[in-house]
Amino acid sequence: MLSQQTKYALRALIYLKNQPAEQFVKVEQIAQDADLPAAYLSKILKQLTNGKLLLSRRGTNGGVQFDRRNRQVTFHAICEAVDDPIVREECVLFKKACNKNMPCPFHKTWSKSKEQLLAFLKATSIEKM
Repeated sequence: MLSQQTKYALRALIYLKNQPAEQFVKVEQIAQDADLPAAYLSKILKQLTNGKLLLSRRGTNGGVQFDRRNRQVTFHAICEAVDDPIVREECVLFKKACNKNMPCPFHKTWSKSKEQLLAFLKATSIEKM
């Protein structure tokens, strides 16, 4: 149910979390080691950096590293950083907002499942990986 972009973000973050704390890793190295497409990964890493989940540094010894100042990085925070559709109020049937005030025919059934999924995403952190 998570987007491909979110899945790649999770894989990259898990990889980076397991690197030495002081080490910045280049995009190409992450892509190679985590078996991810480098060009697409670069965009995702920028989103994660903007979302304060990664630190980045330019230059010869540059790259990205997991921001260990974040005590708990939840799957929900990752979804928000890469703008996964699951955390938006987007309808699963139509390209518009869908909520209890403007429900689609599927809203009542889907909203219960979505609440459970969002609770799981908020309760699950990358630190447990």
